[in-house]
Amino acid sequence: MMNEALERVARKFESDFGTKPELILRSPGRINLIGEHTDYNMGFVVPSAIDKSVYFAFRKNGRDEHRLVAADPAQKVAFPVSGFQKGEHFWAHFLQGGLWKLDQEGHQPGGVDVVFGSDLPIGAGLSSSSALSCGFLEGMNLLFGFEISRFDIAMLGHFAEREYVGLKGGIMDQFANMLSKPDHFILLDCRSKEYTHHQLIMDEYDIILINTCVEHKLTESDYNTRSAESARAAEIIRDRYPEVRSLRDVSLEMAGEMKNQLGDVLYRRAMYVIRENRRVLDTIQACHRNDYKKVGENLFASHAGLRDEYEVSCKELDFLVDQAMSTEGVLGARMMGGGFGGCTINLLEKKVRDHFVRRTLNLYRQEFGIEAQLIPVRLTGSTEVI
Repeated sequence: MMNEALERVARKFESDFGTKPELILRSPGRINLIGEHTDYNMGFVVPSAIDKSVYFAFRKNGRDEHRLVAADPAQKVAFPVSGFQKGEHFWAHFLQGGLWKLDQEGHQPGGVDVVFGSDLPIGAGLSSSSALSCGFLEGMNLLFGFEISRFDIAMLGHFAEREYVGLKGGIMDQFANMLSKPDHFILLDCRSKEYTHHQLIMDEYDIILINTCVEHKLTESDYNTRSAESARAAEIIRDRYPEVRSLRDVSLEMAGEMKNQLGDVLYRRAMYVIRENRRVLDTIQACHRNDYKKVGENLFASHAGLRDEYEVSCKELDFLVDQAMSTEGVLGARMMGGGFGGCTINLLEKKVRDHFVRRTLNLYRQEFGIEAQLIPVRLTGSTEVI
């Protein structure tokens, strides 16, 4: 049975361009079990692609222009194959960034017609932006036979977002999009780019997301500020410890020694990153022991650090995590994604899922007058042709 979003994209392509697409693919969003804001600090993360995706339909058009269509909401952008400028639609910047990076790498595709649509909740912290950029890059790669590896597509998508769009994040989202395996998380070293896949045996447990439905736009938030603060903290510590290249290299003892030089804010930023990297590695070991109680404790500790040390949470996220902490059978929860809204990720016993969801959504509605959204997820493979 065809996915509703995919069917909508296919119909839109035929209605707008009067022909069938040459290529259709699925580009997944991602969740991250633990390791938030550590990727651009060259640390460790544990993401996976999920079954919520952006769907693309492509066709070469034989023109000297690209014609791009967002199916929902319906918006159209056209620009020349070369010499294009950023326009008013922010989503188009991610596709233009991919074309810009392809050109830098010596790949010059002809004009294309593209329609995309999604069943990814926008603004929920599920990396719809990287699904957009990497899915488009992989589509162009396959359509024009560039033979770019999945690893390199992930890197191109990362550089496009940082250099063209201006979102100063790390490589986690693009790696999850291009290199995931079904039913596995990835342990990714964001410095060396080494990664391993890890399957979780979760017969009695479940992972669910609860969307605050508070939308965030990362480039308009403090996300880039946190990246700059982390870099500045590492720079200050490097004055005494020249081997420090990023906060990945800093120990708790080093940060303690440099507390006065760092000042309160940068000290807390550094302490969060140091502790979060430790929690990531500890969580992977706990998963191998099937010690999900420990995994849950690490999730709660991660949220506390994101709230108090890194200061990227918000009252809605904190409320949802507080409800998780007070519900028997919920092992752990934390905010997930860039912050300032979006989702919580919750690890819980399957038998308490329905009770927890009903209770939490009801209390959230009473507290904020907002309908929070349950997002069940399944770990899937990476971007693929349909």
